[in-house]
Amino acid sequence: MDEHARQRRLFLQTTAMAGAAGLAGCAQPGGVQGGSSARAAYDPFARFEISVSEVDFRRTAKGRQLKARIYQPQGAGPFPVLLDLHGGAWNNKDRFAEEPMDRAIAASGVLVVAIDLTLAPEAPYPASLQDANYGV
Repeated sequence: MDEHARQRRLFLQTTAMAGAAGLAGCAQPGGVQGGSSARAAYDPFARFEISVSEVDFRRTAKGRQLKARIYQPQGAGPFPVLLDLHGGAWNNKDRFAEEPMDRAIAASGVLVVAIDLTLAPEAPYPASLQDANYGV
């Protein structure tokens, strides 16, 4: 297997593990199953006001400061968390790329963290993947 194929396989395995970890994080603590006392861990029809803030996330090898934009539902919580890794084929876009979607998801009761990624012109693969791992 050539190096490029090995890196693609590693990327796909890491992405699959991150998705599984994200789904596991949505499970309700205590493992309540069915019955009249069970309540939904997440109600997609609920509506929340949201607050938006930004924090420094990490610095690239070339010194650029990456930021994370946090869309926080207002309420008692706890809320499931979604890490938004923007599109752009690792070449363009930033944490604002999916803002309308991030706001809508947060308004439904999910804390959304949209992060900047090191872009391909700055650093080759796996720099963006390392940023994503740091975000988790």
